[in-house]
Amino acid sequence: MLVEFRVKNFRSLRDEQTLSLVASKDKLLQDTHTRMTNLKAVPNLLCSTVIYGANASGKSNFIKALQYMRGVVSESATAMQPGQTFSIQPFRLDADSASHPSEFEVTFVLDGVR
Repeated sequence: MLVEFRVKNFRSLRDEQTLSLVASKDKLLQDTHTRMTNLKAVPNLLCSTVIYGANASGKSNFIKALQYMRGVVSESATAMQPGQTFSIQPFRLDADSASHPSEFEVTFVLDGVR
């Protein structure tokens, strides 16, 4: 179960952006909109989420970052050849960012372990 996804320096996303599915302490819709994790640090996670933002604010690139990271994880062991590098598009409007690597981070719960 996904807890959090972070991305930095990918396409139009220069600064770190975070999508967190940790539920608030509000109990109003807890039974239908959250799942219990049995973990003290993150007791409930949202079943779904929505990304809002103005036009050209990075919503699509955030989704592309999630898809890219998923592809790297699922295909790197079978499709990648030794020494092959990933084709990535860092933030290009800042010379400093263009020379730094992109960063992806996922926090998840699997079999009760975070």
